[in-house]
This record gives sequence, C-alpha cells and structure tokens, in this order.
Amino acid sequence: MPEVDPSIPPDDPAASRRRLWLGLFIIVFLTLIAYLPAMHGGFIWDDDDYVTDNVLLREPGGFLLLWEPGNTHQYYPLVFTTFWLEYRAWQLDPMGYHVVNVLLHLAGALLVWRLMYLLRVPGAWMIAAVFALHPVHVESVAWITERKNVLSGVFYFLAALAYLRFDPMRDEETIAPDGGRRWGSYALALVLFACALLSKSVTCSLPAALILVMIWRRQRLTIGRLLPLAPLFVIGLIAALHTAHLERTNVGAEGHEFDWTFIERCLIASRALLFYPWKLLWPHPLMFLYPQWTIDAGDWLSYWPIGVVLLIAAVLIWLLIRGRRGPFVAASFYAGTIFPALGFFNIYPMRYSFVADHFNYLASLGIIALVVGVLTSVLRRVRAALPVAGAVLIVFAALTWIEGIKYKDAETLWRSTIAENPQAWMAHNNLGGILLRDHELIDDAVEALESGEPRDAATALREAESESVLRMAGPIRRVQPGQLDAVVGALRELQQETINDAIGHFRASLDAYPDHYEARGNLATALDRIGRYEEAIAQWAHVIANPRATAQDHYRMARTLQRAGRNDEAIQRYREALKVYEGHLATRLHLGELLVELGRPDEAQPHFEYIVKQHPANTRLQRYLGGRAEVAGDYGKAIRHYEAGLRHTPEGTDPLGFMVRLAKIRAMCPERRFRDPQQAIALAQRMRQLTGGDDPFVLNILAASYAGLGRFDEAIGAAEAALELARRIEQPELVAEIEARLAAYRAGRTDP
Repeated sequence: MPEVDPSIPPDDPAASRRRLWLGLFIIVFLTLIAYLPAMHGGFIWDDDDYVTDNVLLREPGGFLLLWEPGNTHQYYPLVFTTFWLEYRAWQLDPMGYHVVNVLLHLAGALLVWRLMYLLRVPGAWMIAAVFALHPVHVESVAWITERKNVLSGVFYFLAALAYLRFDPMRDEETIAPDGGRRWGSYALALVLFACALLSKSVTCSLPAALILVMIWRRQRLTIGRLLPLAPLFVIGLIAALHTAHLERTNVGAEGHEFDWTFIERCLIASRALLFYPWKLLWPHPLMFLYPQWTIDAGDWLSYWPIGVVLLIAAVLIWLLIRGRRGPFVAASFYAGTIFPALGFFNIYPMRYSFVADHFNYLASLGIIALVVGVLTSVLRRVRAALPVAGAVLIVFAALTWIEGIKYKDAETLWRSTIAENPQAWMAHNNLGGILLRDHELIDDAVEALESGEPRDAATALREAESESVLRMAGPIRRVQPGQLDAVVGALRELQQETINDAIGHFRASLDAYPDHYEARGNLATALDRIGRYEEAIAQWAHVIANPRATAQDHYRMARTLQRAGRNDEAIQRYREALKVYEGHLATRLHLGELLVELGRPDEAQPHFEYIVKQHPANTRLQRYLGGRAEVAGDYGKAIRHYEAGLRHTPEGTDPLGFMVRLAKIRAMCPERRFRDPQQAIALAQRMRQLTGGDDPFVLNILAASYAGLGRFDEAIGAAEAALELARRIEQPELVAEIEARLAAYRAGRTDP
C-alpha cells in the first residue's frame, strides 16, 4: 500500500454522494455484465460432491448433519448450509448457484472499497473495481465449489470492518474508552471471523493482517493493542490445522505424489510466490490446470526463484526501515495469505499442479492494492489517468467474460484446459470419463429406440455431458418409424466416435503421467466396452499391481477375464477381490453365477447366502437359494427363502412363483412337520385369483391342502378339476401325479 496523501482536500458532501452512487453503479454494472457467461454455466468438477450428489442437501434434517464433522470432505459447514438453502429454492438449477456466487463476489468487492476508504489507501474505488473485474478471480466465482472463496471473503472483510470499529487503529489516546458498544463490535468481529473460518480456513490470516494494518497506520504494537487479537490467532490456528488434517485424511493429499523434501518445497513455494503476482499483472493465459513444474533440487538453476524472493524481501525490509511501509505491508499480506497454498502443507490439487487461480483470490488484494495505490499516487494529476483506468477495467471485464465461457459445462472446461495445457493429464482423464459415461447412455438410447420408445431414448441422451451427444436428444424424440434404422445407425456411429475419443484421452493422460492409476483403469474399462478384452486385461494387470488397487479393480478385471472366456483366471481374480473386501457384493454375485454356470453350485451357495443376508430384498437370489434348499431336502431353509422372496416382491410384480413353491411345500412336503394346510389354502386361494381359477398346478396344491385338513370331499372336487385341466393342456406327468393323489383322497388318505 502506498502512503496516504494528506494534501488532498476533503470533497464537497453532495459531490461525494454523487461520486459514491456513480462508483457503486459502475462496479455493479460492469461486474454483472462481465460474469453473464459464468452465470449461465453448468456444474463442473467437484460440484457433484458439493451439490449434485450431496444427499445431505436433499434431506430436511441434512442441515444439522452438515454441521457434524466427518459428514463432508472438508469442514466448511456455512458453505454447505448455503447450498442446502439454495437446493430448497431452485433444486439443481445451476444458474441459481452461479448467481449467488457472483453476488457474493460483488459484495466482497464493495466491502473492499469500504475497507480501503477507511484505511485511506489511495485509489480505494479502483482497488475494489479491479478486485471485482480481475479475470484471475473467475475460477473462484464461476466454479460453484469455490463458494468457499467468495463466501469466506465476505465474512473476512466484514470481520475486518467490525474490528476496526473496536479498534480504529488511530493514535491510542483517541481510542474510545471501554464500553458496551466497543466490545460489542469486538464480539461481532469474533463471530464474523468464525463464520469466515467455517467457510474457508485460509481466512485465518485476518489477525496477522490486522497487525499489518497497525504497521500501516503507524500504531505502536503494545500488549494492550495486541492482546485482543490472541483469541483470533487461536481459533484461526485450530481451523487451519483441522483443515490440513482433513486434506490429508479425507481429501487424499498424501502418498508418494507428496513426498517432497523441505528444499523441494522451498523451491515450489518461491516459484509460486512469484507466479501469482505475475498472473495479476499479466493475466494471460489463465488455465484451470497449469502445467506442473519440474522440481530438481540437484540443479542449481532451479534455485533462482529463491534468490529473487529473498532479494524482494530485502528491498521491502529496506523500504520499511526508510519509512515506506506500504510495499512491505501489501507484500506481507499477500505472502501471509497465500502461504497455506505454497506447498509447505499438502493440498490435493498439488497432485497435478502446484498453483491454481482460486488460491489467489483473497491474497490478490495485497498486490492489487499496492499496484493501484502506487499508480494512483503517481498519476493522480495526470490528465490521461482516468481514461487509462477506464480502459483497464473494460479490458479486465472483457477478459472475465471470455474466461467465464470456459465454465459452460464440464466438457467445455476440460477441452479448453487441454487446448491450453496439452500435458494436463487430469483434464484428459476427466474428459475421457465424461465420454465413457456418454458411451453407455447411447447404448441405453439405442435400446429404447429399438423397443419403440423414442421419448425414453431422448431422456437417456439428455443425461449426457458431451455436446455432440446432447444434440441428438431433441431430434430423437420426434423420430418417425421409417427413420428408426437411420437414427440407430447414426447413434452407433456417434457411439464409436465417443469411445475412440475417450480412449485417446485416457492414453494421452497416461503419456503425460504413466503412473496415473485412475486413467489406466478407465482405459481398461473403455477397451473392455468395445470387446478388446486382451488389451483391457493387460491394462488391468497394471492397475491391480498399484498399491492403491481396490476390490473394485480386481472385480472389474475379473469381469473382463470372464468375458474373454478365461473363467479360471476370472474366478481367481474374484477371490482376490474378496480378500481385499469380503463385503463386495457384486463380486460375490458374479462369482456365484459363474460357478453355477460351470456346474459348481455348492461353491456358489455361500456367496449367494452372504448376499441375501445383506440384501434380503434380492428376490432372484431368494428364489434360487430356496430352490437349491428344496432339492437338497432342507425344507426349513427353502421356506425361509420363499417367504422372504414373497415378502420383498415389489408391488406390481407377479409373486406367483414364490406362492406356488411355498404352497407346495406347505401342502405336500414329504416331511410332515413342515406342512401347514391352512397357509397352503390361503396361498392357493390368492393364486386362484391371480390365475383366474384355471391353473391345474394351483388346484392340485389346493386339493392336497384340503386333504391335509381331512376335508376329502373338497379335496376330491379340486383334484378332479385339476385333472381335467391337466389333460386339456397335455401335461402327462402332472396328470399321473393328480390321478395318484385323487385315488388316495377317495380312499381317505392324504398322500398317494
């Protein structure tokens, strides 16, 4: 920050008000215009975790769960609370979330104006306008997930304003005596600071920033003045350490990708310290993912950033000693605020890039204030200053508009990132993932079209994320029967292009980062999808050799092996998956089915029983296991499976199969202890309603049930009716059984 110029006369009050409203209008108008493309953007990366797939937003009681640590990846409950409220207002319409982000950013810029004015920093309005319009902030505003930045920024600036009411940081003798109003401002500052931390813990820099303000305003750093900041330092430190812990344990910022030495971290930090100010001074090109620098502590040329940083620090200290406090204060604010993102602490994005624009959001204020303040002081009386300032703002607004277009949707973002940074392996993998999912949606659409359901086909395609697939949704809904073959052919062609594009991006990701575990698994899945099983198996072999391999990876490799006809290897791989996680139900299901297919049902049995224990509503397995138990003579187990299957049969689904099997055991079981004629009659009566009363199998069971109760006349009548129907539909085995039973009933016996 440059020095305050005391020679400037105070403005006329009326003129000041006019300038205030004009300045307010210009900032609001230009900001809203510049962010129009961003407001029309969609959901992108990480927005699923924060919004679209966050089940807590859908539940009325989710509001309270959002405040319980451990229910979200990062503990920023105020951010999630805003999303919870917005979900009630506009569900999953992304425009609502984008508009709120823009309005919060705008509010933050206006608060910056107020702060700079109170601190008598030259160019206060211009500082706020640049903060509002600088294109480096688009990532923080246009990315819904980065609500963290814009929301925490608002609370940060409000807390600073509240603290300045508690301590105006003028000469100590001018501070008002202790009173309720003054300490009320202090309490408000504490609350607002806590809100900032609950939005993003990078705001922990506030108490240090307030000390810098004291230096800027030439205040003595006495114990009495510093002591009120102690609680802010404590809660800020707690929040920062908690976030660092969650970043490692919940988000995944640990492993070999983060095994840098202290010297290497210093090299990363020094280069980042120079990178961010340069992007503020020359914001081109801006990228969602910047190339990851090569860090070589053994190369002495790699140390030049440290030398530059130390030189700048020495100059700043020299200026401070000479009484030029502004540059030292501004640079210290920038460095202190950006410090958590410099690499000394593990943060997940450093897996693929050491820098990101959204880390620059709050810290940028120091550099913006310094540059704008200096230029304002130097050019204050230059006639061309105002047009130049206007031109700068218009250029920034235009760049922000252009940058906002990238956030139209996930596909647009990843394609623009790849165009700017072809080595962005994360972008290649994520774009490939979008195309891989869309390939499957095209399958669903084709199946729906071939079933004569064009509306269902259009619905499937509207779930796609890639523009080329989405474009097909509208025309398909209106497809005529004579056009069906042509449309299916076009979809198949598009599907082939989509999967080829996906495979190309997965390979590009692996070319840039051969150890990219997720990309290799995605490549294997894509190759499997188009029947190139041996190539897929070769990729799976690399995946399962990775220390991060999961049960799901072993399972997916087993599925590919099975489709390739390598059944013994598939069985072994399924078993490896269960060693990693015995509760992997898909593995147990497919392993069991394969074993049955190979004629090894006894080996399959434990897997199926494990599944129905966990998921009793799996009626298919209940029927299978009941049948296996019945054949084995374990009628008690068969009854339990049939009853469970009958109980869990979905409404609107035919339960006749379970009824027939259960009623037959209850009426005719060789082991009389399992018979229950009353239940059998009740089941048979329900079955007669379902079949219209003309099913010989049902009548045969009903007859046996009557006989079990000694009601032989009714048993004979039901058996005779069953016999006539069985003869009519030519069922010789059933005819023979009914004839034998009928003879027994006429003789007064329950069984032949």
